[in-house]
Amino acid sequence: MATISKEINHSNIFEKISDFLKFNDAFEISSTLFNCLESDAERVFLVYSILNSSLLLPDIKIKEEKLESKAEHWRKEGNAAFMKKQDINAIKWYTQSIGYAIPENKEMSLALANRSAVTFALGEYSQSIRDIDAALNGKYPDNLKYKLYERKGKCFQKLNLEASAKKYFEIAAKWISNSSLNESKQESIRRNIEREISNCTNKDYPLEKKDSIIPNVSHPNPEILSASSSIKIEYDACIGRHLRATQDILPGDVLVVEQPYASILLPNDYLLYCNHCLMRCHCMIPCATCTLQLGQI
Repeated sequence: MATISKEINHSNIFEKISDFLKFNDAFEISSTLFNCLESDAERVFLVYSILNSSLLLPDIKIKEEKLESKAEHWRKEGNAAFMKKQDINAIKWYTQSIGYAIPENKEMSLALANRSAVTFALGEYSQSIRDIDAALNGKYPDNLKYKLYERKGKCFQKLNLEASAKKYFEIAAKWISNSSLNESKQESIRRNIEREISNCTNKDYPLEKKDSIIPNVSHPNPEILSASSSIKIEYDACIGRHLRATQDILPGDVLVVEQPYASILLPNDYLLYCNHCLMRCHCMIPCATCTLQLGQI
């Protein structure tokens, strides 16, 4: 969590910025430039630059550091939840573990691998593959890698990508000898994997992707472009500006479709929703320096 160590009195910050710009003969130039900007991103960048130059930017300090002991704790909580078939809790605790883990360290790889087991159980095979790849790119133990390659093969199998599945089953079979299992157990697993290989064809049959379709409003409103003609904007002194129905609204009618001007993710949703796009995601990766910012690739 980030905390602000230098307190800013917001009531007079505009006055301080104005004084700074006037002192440097930059007030008119900055005002003209601000008015010429076309996007909010450009405006924010300009204001940020002025705040930085005038030494009015708050100092941000990281309150919670990356910590391996906490990463291990939350990974074990995830294990316990998964054993109880509490899959969503398991996803949350593994993601919390990944947030606390030091980047590319063993603890992060273990949590990523365990989370891939949950997403596989949930039928989220593409997300499972992402976590498997991330775990293998880190410091995942060699004696366990056969499990991940086998799981990756099964993911591709479920996605109808049989040639890809066969490839990873074959890699899994080669890694079994690196495991800590006795020879009898190794041979048993190898036979199971070879059975999977024999069931695979040499072709991929990708499943048809389902596009996420944003609905259209029912009966477009000629005055409010993002709304249905079933509603109108009214104003009164008691409740201010508000929407009012102009006709009976049927179940399933879409009244408004509009992107938010600004949005923020609530703390309770940090572990299940991307901090950038706000979409639900079960394979988020963390910020490299803090424990809270998580997002999808």
